[in-house]
Amino acid sequence: MPGRAYLYKLQLALGRSARGIQDRLADFATQGDTSTEAGLATLLQQTALEILREKDAVRYASAEARGPMSLTNAETAMNGVALAERSRFQVERVRGADGHVSRSPVAAEEAKEVLELVVVTLVAATRVPLEKFGALTSEEELGRLLAELGGISPDGILGLEVIWTPADPDDSMTEMDVMTTYPELRSL
Repeated sequence: MPGRAYLYKLQLALGRSARGIQDRLADFATQGDTSTEAGLATLLQQTALEILREKDAVRYASAEARGPMSLTNAETAMNGVALAERSRFQVERVRGADGHVSRSPVAAEEAKEVLELVVVTLVAATRVPLEKFGALTSEEELGRLLAELGGISPDGILGLEVIWTPADPDDSMTEMDVMTTYPELRSL
């Protein structure tokens, strides 16, 4: 329907074998074009592909869909979801928006524990509904959902937020940290 939007949130906790995803997501944020719909679609496709490559490392997941709603309500909802996710950590290490990238000058404390998990959150606003978006209970469902997200065309995307933590390789997040901070995640 014209003037309608849909909001999708996919959140994943990946095990230590996917540790390199932090640097790849930072590269996407640095090099990506966030000022155009084509650039956002490319960033979503790259991010979905990286997660698909690491799907064996996904330990926990959650998926949420909203809509249809007005464009104004979708923008408000997306901003609220992104703000809630970004507020879960103390320092935002990398931020790419409106074609600009900023990095935090605050140095991360070196981790005393081995990095256990990386949490990646995708929030996408679209003009079209996604048929395969629903509860995640298997790697196969995750694969189908990521393929559908990554296949959104430039004329179908309205907005995108990719949030990951920890962003710094020296930071650590244990399984207990994840379960405390992200209680909505379920074992996959």
